Amino acid sequence: MLVPFRELVMNALPYVFAGVSILCATTTHAGDFYGPVTEGPVTMTFDAGLANLYAEENVFSNGREVSRLDWESKGVTLLRGSLSVEVLPDWSIRAEGKTGMNGDGHMTDYDWIAPNYTSQSDNGWSHRSIHQDTRLDHYYSGSVEVNRTFVNDNGRLLSAGIGGRYSEVQWTAYGGSYIYSVFNPRMTSAATSADGERGITYRQKMPAFYANLRGTQTYGAWTLSGGAEGGVLVRAKALDDHWMRNLRFT
Repeated sequence: MLVPFRELVMNALPYVFAGVSILCATTTHAGDFYGPVTEGPVTMTFDAGLANLYAEENVFSNGREVSRLDWESKGVTLLRGSLSVEVLPDWSIRAEGKTGMNGDGHMTDYDWIAPNYTSQSDNGWSHRSIHQDTRLDHYYSGSVEVNRTFVNDNGRLLSAGIGGRYSEVQWTAYGGSYIYSVFNPRMTSAATSADGERGITYRQKMPAFYANLRGTQTYGAWTLSGGAEGGVLVRAKALDDHWMRNLRFT
């Protein structure tokens, strides 16, 4: 989307984040491929699944939001592995890494350019572009944390940890259809970009410190697990490259 401002400020990342508790029930079987591998004080795990990724990119000028880009990928293949080493009784160091690929991507870019927008709502835009061909270039995350176990008996486990994590995600939007308001919201100009033409690339870099709380309860072959996490982003960065105009916003 063409935005006639060069003094834009990217405000895509919050400085504080909080995780949502997740409860899941699983069954265990002998020889389960995804089960943990434990050898003495060392535990290794590997799992694969599907995930949805979403990012909201906000652009401000003079304190007013003039653009918002909604990036998302659904059904991303997610691979995750972890290694935990017990260094002292009830104390362990845990490292985890995960990466995502593929998925069904989509991006919508809204602009509210005076005097042609009618309101700051999703329906009051002056310019809008829709990019069905949006590809996840990469997603990866790695963390190292120190854990303290408080309860570990009779199928119950409760632990708390603190650590650091680095996550990075990048999308590129290709092609797309555009609508621009000209002079007033009732007069518009529509256009499309060629299929496969690179339009916008967006990247988030997110270092963070965090604390978490995890718990599990086992009932026979069933395990109920949940957790909560909160933390602070440290010097997070967002990069936006508009390739057709050779512009980068940071």
